[in-house]
Amino acid sequence: MSRLRLPIAIVILVLLGLGLGYWATLWWNYFHTRSVQPTGTATQATSPQAPREEVRVQNPTLKHTEGGRLAWQVQLNELKIAAGGQAVAAAGMREALIYDQNGAPVLRLTAKTARGNTSDRNLEVAGDVRAVSPRGAIITTEQVRWVEKERRLVCPQKVVLRTSKAAVTALDLSYYVDQDLVKAPGVVRMYSGPNKMIGRGLTYNVKTQGFQMSNVQAVFSPEQARQLTSPAGTTP
Repeated sequence: MSRLRLPIAIVILVLLGLGLGYWATLWWNYFHTRSVQPTGTATQATSPQAPREEVRVQNPTLKHTEGGRLAWQVQLNELKIAAGGQAVAAAGMREALIYDQNGAPVLRLTAKTARGNTSDRNLEVAGDVRAVSPRGAIITTEQVRWVEKERRLVCPQKVVLRTSKAAVTALDLSYYVDQDLVKAPGVVRMYSGPNKMIGRGLTYNVKTQGFQMSNVQAVFSPEQARQLTSPAGTTP
């Protein structure tokens, strides 16, 4: 049987071609794998995070309306707003105004901080709170909450109410601004000059200075006590 003899040169060329093809395949797989490998981890580790955008508004006024009527507004020193419109900080409350049904201011509030909620239409202020009405009634406390639906100022902590004729201290007090009525269900101390009354369930009319209170204990000054116990028509 005759054997097929190939020239040695052709055999060498075939072997060289196979070798080059093998190394070319390895080279392609190596560099192709590197080009598609995700590099997010390395980028996150070396690249600093971009700072969040923030807008600062100086001396802003926040307003809340009810049916087109201005219900209350708050003036701040500064409002910081993060990207997306979310308020992240409110610094320094200047004053807050509560308005009546006709658009006239009925309460002026000053405090350290304020927080409003337009969903329930209420306003809260805290820190050295001082509320003043046009009739001269002054309320001092640490925290108040304006309930728009009931049109009343709620003072849940120790509170002092001062008018031109009297001073009242209580632990829980509400001021109904449209009726000019103050109500305190718990223990109340009322001072008028040197005289003091202690009772419960106070209802006080800021306009007329009239009041009702139950379980009253009255303490008078010595001079007024002598006047009350003296016979009619005599001078003590």
